Amino acid sequence: MKYLIAIPCIMMAGCAGIDAPRPTDISLVGHGLSKHAVQGRKSGKPYNETNPGAAIRVGLSQDWAVQVGGYRNSYNKNSGYVIADWSPLSWRHATSCIRLTGGAFAGVATGYPHKQFGGAAPAVGVQGAVHCDRFFARVRVAPATRAKAVGMVEVGVKLLEF
Repeated sequence: MKYLIAIPCIMMAGCAGIDAPRPTDISLVGHGLSKHAVQGRKSGKPYNETNPGAAIRVGLSQDWAVQVGGYRNSYNKNSGYVIADWSPLSWRHATSCIRLTGGAFAGVATGYPHKQFGGAAPAVGVQGAVHCDRFFARVRVAPATRAKAVGMVEVGVKLLEF
């Protein structure tokens, strides 16, 4: 987990002699719910679909962000993760604060029963968000190894803008 936390810290601080990306904003993200396309595991036990957790999200541009956090996963184990978000699709309502974004994400999450990856699993999928001022809600959908797919919901607030 300490290595996952180091990634945005390095990105924010930059590296001597390297033109590293600088953050555009920092947000606090809360996790809570997931839904699996196929309920239950081979053992007959249902997946955990209440997934409390938190993350720090660092915006790198209008389209790119890095998010690092932890949550209680579908197997009732603690997971840490780091993902990169790419949101090239954007639409803003002309007369309100509503802005919709969409794109993809990719990264890695720990705490899963993948022996070939040492307990880490790839995390890839599509995502979309609704923004209003400093607040946002995001839905992520990803293929899953034992379920056909899993959808996740998170909410957040921008703490700082640069």
